[in-house]
Formats: sequence, C-alpha cells, structure tokens
Amino acid sequence: MSGYHFLKPFTFKHQTITLKNRIVIPPMTTRLSFEDGTVTRDEIRYYQQRAGGVGMFITGTANVNALGKGFEGELSVADDRFIPV
Repeated sequence: MSGYHFLKPFTFKHQTITLKNRIVIPPMTTRLSFEDGTVTRDEIRYYQQRAGGVGMFITGTANVNALGKGFEGELSVADDRFIPV
C-alpha cells in the first residue's frame, strides 16, 4: 500500500511544514460545543476518533469573537478559557 501517492509525505511550498501523508479531513461542523462555545468531551472524542492516521485535520467553524457566533454549539476560540489545555 505504500506505493499509493496519497500515502506519501507532502511538504508545503515554503517547506515549513511536512505532512506525514496527503489525507486531509475537511472542516465539518459538529455543533458539539457548550452554549458559550466551550469545548465538550464529546467534541474532543469526535476529533480523537477521526485523527488517527491523517496528515491534516481541519476543525469546523469556530468564532473568534462572541459577536461572530453563527449558531448554537459553535466552537469559540474568542478567549483561551474556551480551549482545554
């Protein structure tokens, strides 16, 4: 299976990042965050279950300002307190 092109590493143009393969999970909205935008355990599990062997995982919608919230369950990155350590 190692002969498949999509399983080979990929280095971005400016060579600052190399992905272990070319498999990318695109951004998908989960609506799993708490009402205030805080990450839930279900949301963490969602990403853990899918992250396994992919080269890049793009998270779903996240607001960077409380006024930018688009829907209930949307992840917020407006403040560090919303992001677990």
